[in-house]
Amino acid sequence: MSWRKIYQQWSTYENLDESLSQQLAALSDQTDALEDAFYAPLEFGTAGMRGILGPGINRMNIYTIRQATEGLARFIDTQDEDTRKRGVAIAYDSRHLSPEFALEAACTLAQHGIPSYVFESLRPTPELSFAVRHLNTFTGIMITASHNPANYNGYKVYGEDGGQMPPADAAALTTFVREIENPLDIAVLSEEAAKAQGLIHFIGEPVDQAYLAEIKSVTINQPLIDEMGDELKLIYKEQFHLKQVLSKVKIGTNLYVGRFLQGTYLQEMFQRHNFHFLKQHFVYFHYQTKHPKYPKFFLNHQDLIHFQGTISL
Repeated sequence: MSWRKIYQQWSTYENLDESLSQQLAALSDQTDALEDAFYAPLEFGTAGMRGILGPGINRMNIYTIRQATEGLARFIDTQDEDTRKRGVAIAYDSRHLSPEFALEAACTLAQHGIPSYVFESLRPTPELSFAVRHLNTFTGIMITASHNPANYNGYKVYGEDGGQMPPADAAALTTFVREIENPLDIAVLSEEAAKAQGLIHFIGEPVDQAYLAEIKSVTINQPLIDEMGDELKLIYKEQFHLKQVLSKVKIGTNLYVGRFLQGTYLQEMFQRHNFHFLKQHFVYFHYQTKHPKYPKFFLNHQDLIHFQGTISL
């Protein structure tokens, strides 16, 4: 099917997500942009995909998330019932639409009766890997695009050992994903129905604490940390334009920057290892999402800096 016909499918789809519909309307006279968004499906390989956010089969949106997760669900459906019941752990980072994509994946799995364990807020990829093993799920999904620009997001599936999926499983998953012709046709269970049926479980603090305890158990040189922990200078940068942030808050480089929540237990992790400097030098910047369940966050350390409002990045 030509890209123009696929574009026509999307532009005339009555139930198209409102935000995507508006974006599509804005592109109506931009032929090159439309062709790029619809000429081919977003590449799914090595158990994952990443791409630019926006409408189209070559973009990251709720429909391509459904397509990837539908392929994963069909792969899980080939397993025995006990394996299916183990479910899938799902985490996400601070990129645009990450919480929404995580929930979309959970609702797609729920349509197949597959349970999911979704972190209540953003977490780093290593904790997703840990959660797969800690909760004994069959697979894990991480919504992230790593080092890519801000207008990207991504989707990665992890195996039951928390690592890269074995080649045979990854190949089977890729085949299932690519067999799906139209992502607009994929059925999903509503969040309310999935919760009522016990198919979506939100996880957080208990897994965090288990993860932090495990990290502490593999500390290499605690005596060195005890001796030098107060002297370490650190800038923690995660998907922020650091120079822009430093300029806007007018503060020097002796600054410790973390994402909301991920930053809060990063602080706890360092304190558990006897790095005391973070008690005085830790700043949190807001994470913003359009999802009604996830408010805007902005926290600042009042002893270090007095700043009210939102930093636009």
